[in-house]
Amino acid sequence: MRYYFFDRYFGHDRVAQAEPLAKVKPGDFFEARGIGYAVCLGESVTWMEQYEKFREPQLWSVELIHYGQLFSEQTLELLHWFTQHRFCWYKKAIPLWVGNVEELAKRQTRTSKKKTNTGQQQLLIYPHVWALVNDPGLDGEDPTRKVLTSQTTKKQKAESYRAVQAWTIQTIACTYSQMFLDRKTLTKITVYHQHYGRYKNQQDPRYQAVQVVKKMAEVYGAELDVQGIAL
Repeated sequence: MRYYFFDRYFGHDRVAQAEPLAKVKPGDFFEARGIGYAVCLGESVTWMEQYEKFREPQLWSVELIHYGQLFSEQTLELLHWFTQHRFCWYKKAIPLWVGNVEELAKRQTRTSKKKTNTGQQQLLIYPHVWALVNDPGLDGEDPTRKVLTSQTTKKQKAESYRAVQAWTIQTIACTYSQMFLDRKTLTKITVYHQHYGRYKNQQDPRYQAVQVVKKMAEVYGAELDVQGIAL
């Protein structure tokens, strides 16, 4: 099994191999005493040959604190695709989803018994903050909607991450850098003004956001509404 360690390096990345752990499934998030926070990436990762020699033999022998699921099956698929498509290491890709691991650890996934995974979750993506805040469709208060921008704090991002997992938030309206959240279901994705150059991330990892969104829609089977001039 391959694990990503938030606090340790193994060669060029933070991924190492270890024996399967009891009650730890792919996507699960935990803390290993004396080792740090980690997430299970599953049996295989992108560029397997790069990680074969890196192992963490102590993992099975230390106390584990389980913090619930960090990545769903769909998120893991998207993550592995992203590292391969953009030729980047996991240490560059995973921070797109996880900004502050300590904040997430404080907020275990607690899905309400009254909630069932039958609702509709949608994602509204904007090229910049100005376009988002000036969208009249977002006027008014909606307890099931969350707005995320580059100005969102790590604490707020962690709260939103867990709220989407727990189905207390149905709509995320965000700039493209904040679209990386964990979901099991996504019904519709709307991309506004897709012709804007700001959808091309110029920092490492470099990616074209609309291409990532198309893959996201494929993974979730979501309806994709891309508005603007075709690329």
